Amino acid sequence: VGESGCGKSMLCKSIMKLLPKSAKIESGKITFNWAAFFFGAQWFLFRKMYKIGIVLMIVFASVTMMCTPVANKLLTAYNELVATAEQDENAEAQTSGYVDIASLDVAVVEKFTKKATVPSLILVGVWLAESLACALIADKLYYKKINSDLKLIDETVEDNSVRKIMIARRGGVSFFAFFAGSLGHDAILSLFVLLAEKLSSLI
Repeated sequence: VGESGCGKSMLCKSIMKLLPKSAKIESGKITFNWAAFFFGAQWFLFRKMYKIGIVLMIVFASVTMMCTPVANKLLTAYNELVATAEQDENAEAQTSGYVDIASLDVAVVEKFTKKATVPSLILVGVWLAESLACALIADKLYYKKINSDLKLIDETVEDNSVRKIMIARRGGVSFFAFFAGSLGHDAILSLFVLLAEKLSSLI
Protein backbone atom coordinates (compact mmCIF):
# COMPACT_ATOMS: atom_id res chain seq x y z
CA VAL A 1 0.00 0.00 0.00
CA GLY A 2 2.74 2.42 0.96
CA GLU A 3 4.67 1.77 -2.26
CA SER A 4 1.61 2.74 -4.26
CA GLY A 5 1.70 6.21 -2.69
CA CYS A 6 -1.88 6.05 -1.47
CA GLY A 7 -1.31 8.04 1.70
CA LYS A 8 -4.60 8.82 3.42
CA SER A 9 -6.87 8.25 0.44
CA MET A 10 -10.35 6.77 0.79
CA LEU A 11 -9.20 3.54 -0.86
CA CYS A 12 -6.40 3.08 1.68
CA LYS A 13 -8.83 3.78 4.51
CA SER A 14 -11.04 1.07 3.05
CA ILE A 15 -8.08 -1.30 3.02
CA MET A 16 -7.33 -0.53 6.67
CA LYS A 17 -10.93 -1.29 7.59
CA LEU A 18 -10.75 -4.59 5.75
CA LEU A 19 -7.47 -5.68 7.35
CA PRO A 20 -9.19 -7.50 10.25
CA LYS A 21 -11.10 -9.53 7.65
CA SER A 22 -8.36 -9.80 5.02
CA ALA A 23 -6.76 -12.85 6.64
CA LYS A 24 -10.13 -14.64 6.65
CA ILE A 25 -10.82 -13.64 3.06
CA GLU A 26 -7.41 -14.80 1.83
CA SER A 27 -7.75 -18.11 3.66
CA GLY A 28 -11.16 -18.68 2.08
CA LYS A 29 -13.16 -18.25 5.27
CA ILE A 30 -16.66 -16.78 5.20
CA THR A 31 -17.19 -13.19 6.32
CA PHE A 32 -20.47 -11.37 6.92
CA ASN A 33 -21.19 -7.76 5.98
CA TRP A 34 -24.18 -6.34 7.86
CA ALA A 35 -24.39 -3.20 5.69
CA ALA A 36 -24.70 -5.34 2.55
CA PHE A 37 -27.26 -7.52 4.33
CA PHE A 38 -29.60 -4.57 4.96
CA PHE A 39 -28.95 -2.50 1.82
CA GLY A 40 -28.38 -5.26 -0.73
CA ALA A 41 -27.46 -4.18 -4.26
CA GLN A 42 -27.36 -0.54 -3.18
CA TRP A 43 -24.37 -1.27 -0.94
CA PHE A 44 -22.37 -2.45 -3.96
CA LEU A 45 -23.29 0.69 -5.88
CA PHE A 46 -22.34 2.78 -2.83
CA ARG A 47 -18.91 1.11 -2.84
CA LYS A 48 -18.50 1.80 -6.59
CA MET A 49 -18.89 -1.83 -7.61
CA TYR A 50 -21.28 -0.82 -10.33
CA LYS A 51 -21.33 -3.98 -12.45
CA ILE A 52 -22.21 -6.37 -9.64
CA GLY A 53 -24.62 -3.80 -8.19
CA ILE A 54 -26.54 -3.48 -11.46
CA VAL A 55 -26.54 -7.26 -12.01
CA LEU A 56 -27.93 -7.83 -8.51
CA MET A 57 -30.60 -5.16 -9.06
CA ILE A 58 -31.75 -6.87 -12.26
CA VAL A 59 -31.72 -10.33 -10.63
CA PHE A 60 -33.62 -9.14 -7.55
CA ALA A 61 -36.15 -7.24 -9.67
CA SER A 62 -36.69 -10.43 -11.71
CA VAL A 63 -37.24 -12.43 -8.53
CA THR A 64 -39.69 -9.80 -7.30
CA MET A 65 -41.65 -10.12 -10.54
CA MET A 66 -41.77 -13.90 -10.16
CA CYS A 67 -43.05 -13.46 -6.60
CA THR A 68 -45.93 -11.23 -7.72
CA PRO A 69 -48.52 -14.07 -7.63
CA VAL A 70 -47.43 -14.91 -4.09
CA ALA A 71 -47.69 -11.27 -3.02
CA ASN A 72 -51.14 -11.07 -4.62
CA LYS A 73 -52.31 -14.04 -2.55
CA LEU A 74 -51.17 -12.30 0.62
CA LEU A 75 -52.87 -9.06 -0.44
CA THR A 76 -56.09 -10.90 -1.27
CA ALA A 77 -56.10 -12.57 2.16
CA TYR A 78 -55.62 -9.22 3.86
CA ASN A 79 -58.35 -7.53 1.78
CA GLU A 80 -60.74 -10.32 2.76
CA LEU A 81 -59.84 -9.74 6.41
CA VAL A 82 -60.49 -6.01 6.03
CA ALA A 83 -63.83 -6.66 4.34
CA THR A 84 -64.84 -8.98 7.17
CA ALA A 85 -63.79 -6.42 9.77
CA GLU A 86 -65.85 -3.71 8.05
CA GLN A 87 -68.91 -5.93 8.20
CA ASP A 88 -68.37 -6.84 11.85
CA GLU A 89 -70.02 -4.30 14.12
CA ASN A 90 -67.80 -5.38 17.01
CA ALA A 91 -64.57 -4.93 15.07
CA GLU A 92 -62.79 -1.59 15.29
CA ALA A 93 -61.42 -1.57 11.78
CA GLN A 94 -60.59 1.14 9.29
CA THR A 95 -61.40 4.22 11.40
CA SER A 96 -58.00 3.91 13.09
CA GLY A 97 -56.21 2.79 9.93
CA TYR A 98 -55.67 -0.84 10.89
CA VAL A 99 -57.61 -4.02 11.52
CA ASP A 100 -58.10 -4.89 15.19
CA ILE A 101 -57.57 -8.64 14.84
CA ALA A 102 -58.27 -9.20 18.54
CA SER A 103 -61.84 -8.03 18.02
CA LEU A 104 -62.52 -10.44 15.16
CA ASP A 105 -63.98 -13.91 15.42
CA VAL A 106 -61.40 -16.64 15.96
CA ALA A 107 -62.56 -18.52 12.85
CA VAL A 108 -61.99 -15.40 10.72
CA VAL A 109 -58.47 -14.93 12.07
CA GLU A 110 -57.67 -18.60 11.56
CA LYS A 111 -58.89 -18.40 7.97
CA PHE A 112 -56.67 -15.37 7.32
CA THR A 113 -53.68 -17.02 9.00
CA LYS A 114 -54.13 -20.15 6.93
CA LYS A 115 -54.16 -18.16 3.69
CA ALA A 116 -51.41 -15.70 4.65
CA THR A 117 -48.83 -17.94 6.33
CA VAL A 118 -47.35 -19.65 3.27
CA PRO A 119 -47.14 -16.49 1.09
CA SER A 120 -45.61 -14.57 3.99
CA LEU A 121 -42.99 -17.25 4.61
CA ILE A 122 -42.12 -17.37 0.91
CA LEU A 123 -41.69 -13.60 0.65
CA VAL A 124 -39.65 -13.40 3.84
CA GLY A 125 -37.56 -16.37 2.69
CA VAL A 126 -36.81 -14.71 -0.65
CA TRP A 127 -35.81 -11.45 1.03
CA LEU A 128 -33.64 -13.32 3.52
CA ALA A 129 -31.94 -15.33 0.76
CA GLU A 130 -31.16 -12.17 -1.22
CA SER A 131 -29.85 -10.35 1.86
CA LEU A 132 -27.69 -13.30 2.95
CA ALA A 133 -26.23 -13.64 -0.54
CA CYS A 134 -25.22 -9.97 -0.53
CA ALA A 135 -23.79 -10.16 3.00
CA LEU A 136 -21.70 -13.25 2.25
CA ILE A 137 -20.13 -12.04 -1.02
CA ALA A 138 -19.69 -8.36 -0.14
CA ASP A 139 -16.35 -8.39 1.70
CA LYS A 140 -14.70 -10.80 -0.70
CA LEU A 141 -15.74 -8.84 -3.80
CA TYR A 142 -14.79 -5.52 -2.24
CA TYR A 143 -11.40 -6.86 -1.17
CA LYS A 144 -10.88 -8.14 -4.71
CA LYS A 145 -11.83 -4.73 -6.14
CA ILE A 146 -9.41 -2.89 -3.86
CA ASN A 147 -6.49 -5.16 -4.76
CA SER A 148 -7.35 -4.98 -8.45
CA ASP A 149 -7.50 -1.17 -8.37
CA LEU A 150 -4.20 -0.86 -6.51
CA LYS A 151 -2.47 -3.33 -8.83
CA LEU A 152 -3.73 -1.53 -11.94
CA ILE A 153 -2.62 1.86 -10.64
CA ASP A 154 0.74 0.51 -9.47
CA GLU A 155 1.45 -1.02 -12.89
CA THR A 156 0.24 1.86 -15.05
CA VAL A 157 1.04 5.04 -13.09
CA GLU A 158 4.58 5.98 -12.09
CA ASP A 159 4.13 9.43 -10.56
CA ASN A 160 3.15 9.20 -6.86
CA SER A 161 1.03 12.35 -6.96
CA VAL A 162 -0.94 10.98 -9.90
CA ARG A 163 -1.25 7.68 -8.07
CA LYS A 164 -2.85 9.42 -5.11
CA ILE A 165 -5.37 11.11 -7.40
CA MET A 166 -6.20 7.85 -9.18
CA ILE A 167 -6.56 5.95 -5.91
CA ALA A 168 -8.83 8.66 -4.52
CA ARG A 169 -11.02 8.42 -7.60
CA ARG A 170 -11.15 4.63 -7.56
CA GLY A 171 -11.79 4.44 -3.84
CA GLY A 172 -14.31 6.12 -1.58
CA VAL A 173 -18.05 5.88 -1.90
CA SER A 174 -20.78 7.19 -4.18
CA PHE A 175 -23.88 8.58 -2.52
CA PHE A 176 -25.31 9.37 -5.95
CA ALA A 177 -25.08 5.72 -7.00
CA PHE A 178 -26.65 4.66 -3.71
CA PHE A 179 -29.74 6.86 -4.14
CA ALA A 180 -29.90 6.14 -7.87
CA GLY A 181 -30.05 2.45 -6.96
CA SER A 182 -33.22 3.10 -4.97
CA LEU A 183 -34.89 4.51 -8.06
CA GLY A 184 -33.24 1.99 -10.35
CA HIS A 185 -34.92 -1.02 -8.74
CA ASP A 186 -38.37 0.54 -9.22
CA ALA A 187 -37.48 1.55 -12.76
CA ILE A 188 -36.40 -1.99 -13.65
CA LEU A 189 -39.61 -3.39 -12.16
CA SER A 190 -41.70 -0.90 -14.14
CA LEU A 191 -39.84 -1.88 -17.31
CA PHE A 192 -40.46 -5.58 -16.63
CA VAL A 193 -44.17 -4.90 -16.05
CA LEU A 194 -44.38 -2.92 -19.30
CA LEU A 195 -42.62 -5.68 -21.25
CA ALA A 196 -44.90 -8.31 -19.70
CA GLU A 197 -47.97 -6.31 -20.72
CA LYS A 198 -46.65 -5.88 -24.25
CA LEU A 199 -45.93 -9.59 -24.56
CA SER A 200 -49.33 -10.57 -23.20
CA SER A 201 -51.03 -8.30 -25.72
CA LEU A 202 -49.14 -9.95 -28.56
CA ILE A 203 -49.93 -13.50 -27.50
